[in-house]
Amino acid sequence: MMGAAGLAGCASTQKTYNTGYDRGRSDTVKQQYWITQNQQKTFPSQPELKVKYVPITTTYKNPDGTISVPTTELIRIEE
Repeated sequence: MMGAAGLAGCASTQKTYNTGYDRGRSDTVKQQYWITQNQQKTFPSQPELKVKYVPITTTYKNPDGTISVPTTELIRIEE
């Protein structure tokens, strides 16, 4: 049978275990935080598109044979 001294040692061991467990769990959360932060740094956001506008002159021939006034339209091009 165990005496009072044996029980005291057991409680101390459990307390030490719990303290180590809590510290390890806390460290794991911190590690996961930094893993997430570093992953977000390595993935670039959407690349910036080069946008330019190209002017196009258009005319329209009506069914009755008349031609409309030439107009300039801008076409947006993304690269």
